[in-house]
Amino acid sequence: MGISSHIEKVYGRALALRQQAQETSVAPELLNDALQQLYFVLEELQAADEEVEQQHQALIVTHQALELERQR
Repeated sequence: MGISSHIEKVYGRALALRQQAQETSVAPELLNDALQQLYFVLEELQAADEEVEQQHQALIVTHQALELERQR
């Protein structure tokens, strides 16, 4: 299971917690603010994950090119 699937699970859990916070009387504003911050962090993580995946793919291509060159 990659980081992307973990991020998606956390998004789902945060959404469920946000819904629950809106339905209860336990400081929903505070919980809502915390969850919004969590969403922001998750968005940053997702963007970083996408960038790492792109870099990984570029490394694979470079490795393959180097391997072909080495075999020559």
